[in-house]
Amino acid sequence: MTAREKIDAAIDYLTKRGVHFNSSTPPHYRLLWALGFPLAPPHFQSFLGLFAFNGVFFGVTFGLMAFLFERHHAAAQLALVASLVGGTTVGLLMAVIYRVKARWLGLPRWSEFPQTRTTDDEADAGW
Repeated sequence: MTAREKIDAAIDYLTKRGVHFNSSTPPHYRLLWALGFPLAPPHFQSFLGLFAFNGVFFGVTFGLMAFLFERHHAAAQLALVASLVGGTTVGLLMAVIYRVKARWLGLPRWSEFPQTRTTDDEADAGW
């Protein structure tokens, strides 16, 4: 199974479990997948991975927007503070939300996905 097939299988699995498509495939993840980066869907990432990825992504985006749209003389300092505070806050919130949802759904680790389970018929085939 290729990395893209595994990602597609995970998205399909999450959708069948009732997770909304936009929650299982946020836009910044879709962008990275389109660029060829085999990043696991957010529900399958660790807390630290979610915190770092989402915090950095939001912090850089928010800091850049604060720098470009701020008209005061202290735009660089404001952009730096805004990106640090915003990135940390959003990264923490997203990590908590996704990990709680993943635990509630009982999702396996990314390295163990897709789970291969034997049916009773396969288990009894040796008898």
